[in-house]
Amino acid sequence: MQARILAAAAAAALAPQTLAQNVEVIYTKINASPTSSIPGTLDLAGAPAPTEWRAIEDLAVRPDGGQWVVKGRTRLGSDLETILVRGSGTGGTMFCQEGRPFLGAAVGELYDFFDTPSPVAWDATGRIAFSARARGGVTSDDEKVILVDLADNHTLVIQQGQPLLGLIDIPANPSGDETLGNSVGSVHLMNDGRVGYVVTPIGNCSTTRYPAFIHTNTAFQQSGVSPIGGEIWDSFILDGAGGTPDGNHWYAEGDTEGPTATDAIFVVDGNVILREGSVVPGTSLVYVDTFQAQMAPNGDYIARGSATGTPTPQWVLRNGTILLKSGDSVEGGLEAWANSVAAVALNSQGDWAVHGKTDNPNVAIDDVVVVNGTVVMREGDQVDLNGNGLFDDDAFLGRGNNTLAAFAANDLALTDDGYLYAIVQLRNGAGVDLNDAGFGTPDAFVRLRVGVPAPQPFCFGDGSGTACPCGNTGAAGNGCAHSANANGANLAASGASSLSADTLLLSGTGMPNSSALYFQGTTQQSGGAGVAFGDGLRCAGGTVIRLGTKFNASGASQYPGVGDPSVSVRGLVGAPGTRTYQVWYRNAAAFCTPDTFNLTNGILVTWIL
Repeated sequence: MQARILAAAAAAALAPQTLAQNVEVIYTKINASPTSSIPGTLDLAGAPAPTEWRAIEDLAVRPDGGQWVVKGRTRLGSDLETILVRGSGTGGTMFCQEGRPFLGAAVGELYDFFDTPSPVAWDATGRIAFSARARGGVTSDDEKVILVDLADNHTLVIQQGQPLLGLIDIPANPSGDETLGNSVGSVHLMNDGRVGYVVTPIGNCSTTRYPAFIHTNTAFQQSGVSPIGGEIWDSFILDGAGGTPDGNHWYAEGDTEGPTATDAIFVVDGNVILREGSVVPGTSLVYVDTFQAQMAPNGDYIARGSATGTPTPQWVLRNGTILLKSGDSVEGGLEAWANSVAAVALNSQGDWAVHGKTDNPNVAIDDVVVVNGTVVMREGDQVDLNGNGLFDDDAFLGRGNNTLAAFAANDLALTDDGYLYAIVQLRNGAGVDLNDAGFGTPDAFVRLRVGVPAPQPFCFGDGSGTACPCGNTGAAGNGCAHSANANGANLAASGASSLSADTLLLSGTGMPNSSALYFQGTTQQSGGAGVAFGDGLRCAGGTVIRLGTKFNASGASQYPGVGDPSVSVRGLVGAPGTRTYQVWYRNAAAFCTPDTFNLTNGILVTWIL
C-alpha cells in the first residue's frame, strides 16, 4: 500500500466532506443511532440485556484486518460494565463481559475487568491472547492470562500466584520461588503458543527485581538482572513492550541502572535505539522518553516520544529513521506539526499513520490523522453517521470544546488490507458533544479505507493445505511440484487493484516453457485450501473468466502484456470486491497423474474504486 494512498483520500485534505464519505462509523454513544447498541450483552443470569455504549476506550485490530476487538463500558451498571466486543468489518458481538463466567478459569470466577491499553493480541493463525482480572474466586489468583483458539476454546495460560521460572532475586533472598503478580500488560501471542507480557509486582521477589518481561512462565528480560547496552535493565514500562508472532523480534521501553540523566531507553531486538540525553536519529533533538511504540508482524516498528525543549518537542521514528518532528510540514505546505503527537500505527506493507496537533491557527481544525504523509481525517470533517452516503446526520469529528483532542490517544490501527481504525470524538454543528451516555467523552469507533490492500497469496502446494495429487509437494508459497521444477510454480501480483487506476500485474514464474492460461475466479476453492486438479490444486473457483493465454519464456510470463486489456477490464470487474487469480499451465511430461497440466498457487485480490 506504500505510495498507493487513494487519490480521493489525497484530495480530501482540501475537501473535508469528500474525505468524510470514506469514514465508516461502527459504534457511537448516540442513542438515536443503532451504532450505540452493544450486540450480545447479557445480564448476571445470562439472559439477553440490550444496552448502549457508556464508553469506547481501547481497540486492537488483527494485522491482516480480519478481526478487531474493542474494549469499553456498558450502561448495565457496575456489576456488568466492562466489556470486550469482537468483530470484523463493521459488525461485532460481545466477546467477554464483566459479571459473566470467566472462561478458562475456575468455576465461580467471573470477569471483573480487562487490561489496558491493548485489549487482545493475535498470532499469525488468528488465535487470541489477553489478560484480565477475575472476581468471585480466590483473591490471590485474580489476574489471569488467557489463550483463545480458533474454535473459541479459552485456556488459562497462567494466573496470579503461579510460579515464574528463571527469575533471579537479590542475593539475600532465595531464587526459584517467584510468582505472577496482579498487573500484566503488553500481552502478545507467538505462533508456537508462547505468550509474552510484562508483569509487576512479582511475588516472593525484591522490588528491585521487577517488573519483568516474561514468555508464558519463563523470564525473558528482568529488572536488575538482564544486561542491555552495556548496563542492566532497571525497569520496564508495563504497556511498553511487544513482539512479533514468529518470535524473532521484540521491543521494550524502560530504563537502566545507569545515571538518571541518561537511563531512559527504547530497545528493539536487544539493541538500544534511543537513549536519554542522546540525539534522536536524523534530528538535532535530544531524546527524553518514548510514549508509545508498535511493531508489525514483519518486525517493522514505529515509536513516538519527546525531546528536551520548551514547549516539549515531539518526534516519530520508524525503523530507526525519523518520520516527522515538531515543526515539520504536515503535507509539504505551510501547516506544520505542533508539540502534540498522540498516536502512531503501522502495517507490514510499509505504511504508517500518525495522529497529532498542527500549528493551524484555527483550533477547530488543527487535529489531524495522517497516513504516509497525507491527511486522511481532520477535526471538523463531517461524518456520514448512518452510511447512507449523505451528510444529513449533523455529526462532525471533534469536541464541543475545540481545544480538546478530536481523536483518542494511542488508538490507531493500520491494517494490511488497507484500513485505518480509530477511536474518534463526535460533536454536532452547534458544538455539542454527541455523548448520550453522560459519561466520559463522545467516543466513536470508526474505520477508513486509506489504500489499496496488498494481494494475498493462498492455496499452496507446499503441504500447508490440501495435499498435492501425488505427494508432489512444492516449495513454501508455490503450487505443487511439476516435472521441470520440484519447487512448483508461483503466481504473484503487483501494482494497484483500483478500478479507476488499474495497474495490477499478474506474474507467473517457475513453470515449464509451455502455454499458460491466466484466469480469474470469484471464490476460493475449499475455503482457500484448494482441491486436487490435474497434477496440482485448483484454487480459484466460482464464476471463471479466462484472462489470456501466454507462452512462458525461461518458465515465466505475465498478464497483462503489451496491448492486453487491464485485469479489471478483461475480468469484467465492475464494482469493488474480491476476485481470485491463478495460472493453469501445460506440463506434457509423464509425471504425476495422466493429466498433462498443473497450476500455480492462487492470489486473492481486493478491488476498490
